[in-house]
Amino acid sequence: MNVCVLLLLLVAHQALAHQNVTLSDIRKLWRRTMSPVQSECMCKTGVTQRVLDKFFKYGNMPDDPCFGCFMNCVNLKLGIMNSAGEIDAKILSEVVDYVDISLAQKCVNKTGEPDRCRKAFLLFQCVYDDLSKQFPA
Repeated sequence: MNVCVLLLLLVAHQALAHQNVTLSDIRKLWRRTMSPVQSECMCKTGVTQRVLDKFFKYGNMPDDPCFGCFMNCVNLKLGIMNSAGEIDAKILSEVVDYVDISLAQKCVNKTGEPDRCRKAFLLFQCVYDDLSKQFPA
């Protein structure tokens, strides 16, 4: 009985904690996830700190080749995408906060694009658009 009550309280706590999360909170978590590879990917792609800051602070995601290539670099470094451009939905859901396997698979299925930079952008855009419907700004 005590175990059931404890589990119920834990589930209720998780549900309440999930309700208080904003997109800003999620972007902060994503910034932390990307930080180990950020400098390297910035150098490789030419994306500026200003562009990244605008995304992480305000959610502004430019449909720009440099930003897409930055996301491709991040995906490669984090193991989300391989060098052939194949995206692993399981790894995406394990590495990126608030992305579950169903969202990951849904977005992978929407990225039928041969260009890896464009594919990475479309993946990221799909995830962000979906989460923006679930969480307040």
